[in-house]
Amino acid sequence: MSLFPNPTSAAVRINGLTGATAIELIDAMGRVVLTTSLLPDQNTVDMHSLPAGTYILRLMDAEGVKVARVVRN
Repeated sequence: MSLFPNPTSAAVRINGLTGATAIELIDAMGRVVLTTSLLPDQNTVDMHSLPAGTYILRLMDAEGVKVARVVRN
């Protein structure tokens, strides 16, 4: 799995999704600020409405849970 661009100003693309994936975006205070689902042909998470900061992107699919850090500038 890879994310780009990171840092981002609006959206982040996720490469390497192989099936339906549940997404949670978590802020620095541990609050879930975005929950969505993506299919393999949908690989973009829109972050334009979120304030600048560092977020944890949690991806949950049939293979397990993956976690990555994303910076919104």
